[in-house]
Amino acid sequence: MEETDAWGGYASGMPFPGFYQRIWEKLEENKEKEQPQKGVYEGAVLDFLIETGRDGRKKDGVPTTYDEICALDQARGLASLRDKREPGAWELKDAVLSSFIKGECSLSSDKPLRILKKHMTGTRLGKLCKQAEVPPLIQDFERQCARFGIRSRSAMEIKRVLTPFSNEKHREESKFLNRMVFLQTEFARKTKGPDLRLGRDRNMMRETWICRFRPSVAAALMDVSVRGAVIEEAVTSLVREELKTESDAGKAALLLTSVFEMGLDQEMEPVYEAVSRIILEDTRFFAVAEALSRLRMLKELQGLYRVNLPFEWLIAGCYEKLVILLPSMARIKDEDLESAMKAMKLLYQTGGQTGCSREAYFEALERMREDGKLHPGLEGCIHGILFGCGREEAYEAEAAGRGYITGTREQLLKTAVFLRGLFFTARDLIFMGQGMIPMLDAFFSQVEDGEFLELLPQLRLAFGAFTPGELKRVGNLAAGLHREKSLEKETSPVFPGVFAYGKELENFVKLSMEGEPDER
Repeated sequence: MEETDAWGGYASGMPFPGFYQRIWEKLEENKEKEQPQKGVYEGAVLDFLIETGRDGRKKDGVPTTYDEICALDQARGLASLRDKREPGAWELKDAVLSSFIKGECSLSSDKPLRILKKHMTGTRLGKLCKQAEVPPLIQDFERQCARFGIRSRSAMEIKRVLTPFSNEKHREESKFLNRMVFLQTEFARKTKGPDLRLGRDRNMMRETWICRFRPSVAAALMDVSVRGAVIEEAVTSLVREELKTESDAGKAALLLTSVFEMGLDQEMEPVYEAVSRIILEDTRFFAVAEALSRLRMLKELQGLYRVNLPFEWLIAGCYEKLVILLPSMARIKDEDLESAMKAMKLLYQTGGQTGCSREAYFEALERMREDGKLHPGLEGCIHGILFGCGREEAYEAEAAGRGYITGTREQLLKTAVFLRGLFFTARDLIFMGQGMIPMLDAFFSQVEDGEFLELLPQLRLAFGAFTPGELKRVGNLAAGLHREKSLEKETSPVFPGVFAYGKELENFVKLSMEGEPDER
């Protein structure tokens, strides 16, 4: 019914199909009982008023039964005014607007109208006759739903909890649902469990899916039915077509991740080879870094997903290319800093594996430091990495920070970005070094109020690397620097407008209390 509603964009449809379906059913019922057809429209209007009122009371407690009575009288009056024998769809809508909504109709008060529209549109599903031809892909979809016990035509949400790593049937169902997601049918969505595409919850062993059939599911399957007779064939065809036009290493690795989740065993090796070719041809640093991140994840999880591919050789190829490109990233834009720091940290974590020389990585870092215009965030990141692996002492990172503080005004204002990079890779440096807290104190004492507000976003990002407990520890160290035992008791911030209002209210109360008793 939603798809046949003219108000939903279907030009050949009719407005309010649910309402007129109710009219048709009442007409057929009266015809069978050989009763007069008078009062059919008014009866339908009454039904929709009662249903709308009932749903509204479940959420907000309004409208009342008396409001429903008033709305019916209103609909009758409007029908008489408009020279109609009985109230219809428009009289019903106007009656709800005038009787169920108290005051002005706005986004916060139009809930009764939205409930009414849902009922008048209708939520029922139709079906084709048995003689109608259905594409094989849709037939395969229904067969697989029946195989896994999923009600393929249910408009209600169905929850499925799967353990794909220990149950073979659940593994097959997980593959099916992932394929439906890849085909963009909106039939299933994962609410819990490992999501490799987003790189989230990889340590979870269970998956929770919500399945729901809607007309758009059949429409989406119809659109891709030319790609195959069964869902696996359609997905395979779509993957091959995307690989032919893809040139981005990161997106190609994402496609390999999708194949990984969908369990396309026959396509795993051809897709791996195609992705390898794309990665070798791509020379964009961030695209290759994204590919490396995904390949590392797939290598770690291939045992769980029962895949056996030589990821280590492709990882080594990405690593070598990134190490070569790394010195050219010294003068990045500010908006690329986060991605660059993640890539540098990723390269450090990958170094030492098969074919990944860590010495080549450190040599690339040294070449970056030789650049006279190295981004301060990257400089801090490099100091943190070198400190973490024992190639640099804490005092060397502190000296680099003091260089920014004691330099020109422009250099001073870059200290926040330097700290962001430093804490991103070595936040423990603030507790291990003896001069870090005094250096930070000197920085804050030299920055003026306006400059501090300008640097505040970068400072928030810098100290966002710490846990709440670590931040409290930093605060206590700073308090000790000023001969205080610990931080003062935490208080909530008061905004200037709130403070001014409170002051004005206090003065008003004082003046009122000073008045005569009869004035109070």
